[in-house]
Amino acid sequence: MLIFVAMEKNVLTDITTSKENIEELVEWIVDAMDLSALESFVKENLTDYYCSDDGWDDFQTNYSQMKEIVGDD
Repeated sequence: MLIFVAMEKNVLTDITTSKENIEELVEWIVDAMDLSALESFVKENLTDYYCSDDGWDDFQTNYSQMKEIVGDD
């Protein structure tokens, strides 16, 4: 039982460390990108997601919310 608890604790520590490392890496990547590259990256990823079966409903919701915030100009 103690071995399992120790292994679980190590896994949780690894996950926490990985999340922190990912956050650090994301910050570095974003800082290294110019605005045009960042916009292209976001556009490509959102297009892929929103055009998927799982993302279409999210797109409809997010687009409607955006229109409510910025208006229909």
